[in-house]
Amino acid sequence: MKVFSRILTFVIITALLILSFPISALANQPEEVPQLFISDVTGKAGEKVVIAVEITSNSGLAATDLEIRYDSTKLLYSDYTKGETAEGALLSLNPNFKTEENFKTIRIALAHPEGIYAEGKLVEMTFVVEPGWSGTTTVDLKSPEESYDAAYNVVQVLTIGGKVTVEGDGTEEQVTSATQPEKKAEKTEKEVPGKSDDSRLTLILIAVAAAVAVVVILAIVLMKRKK
Repeated sequence: MKVFSRILTFVIITALLILSFPISALANQPEEVPQLFISDVTGKAGEKVVIAVEITSNSGLAATDLEIRYDSTKLLYSDYTKGETAEGALLSLNPNFKTEENFKTIRIALAHPEGIYAEGKLVEMTFVVEPGWSGTTTVDLKSPEESYDAAYNVVQVLTIGGKVTVEGDGTEEQVTSATQPEKKAEKTEKEVPGKSDDSRLTLILIAVAAAVAVVVILAIVLMKRKK
């Protein structure tokens, strides 16, 4: 009887461990897809504008590569500074990564030893608006490779480009940087694919069913051996 009780206790503990695995895994998952985005900027011809790549909070992002593609006939790259959110990270920027006709691509490599959890600016790039045009030009942002957290787990990220709107010719040189809080809030309302409440409940129910099945089967086997 004592042997049976010990074995049954072991089975129950094992089942609880199996049950707790998906729950703990879900608890450590971010509730929303980490988002990297470019804020829209407004300026004038001949002026400087600052285009920032920003990140939402609790991303856990530790390593990623980013590409920024823009129309080089309308924007002239000048320089960059690392944002406050990238403090402690290794960040390198190649302004001449790729040239395709009138478009240039900037490549950014970022690595953080502990992962980034704060929201804010990762990098700020200064451009000069070329004279002789007005209107809007897009600045595309993408992550061509897989991104990772500090434990080398793949992190899905959502990248959203921005745009530069030029109002007209300008004579004074000034730096114009504009963020759009309302646009940022709209992005963070998106749900993580496969991380909804229904999917979590389904995984938990599957784990419960598996644990119960293990307990029942082993209990039956032990009862037969006892007889």
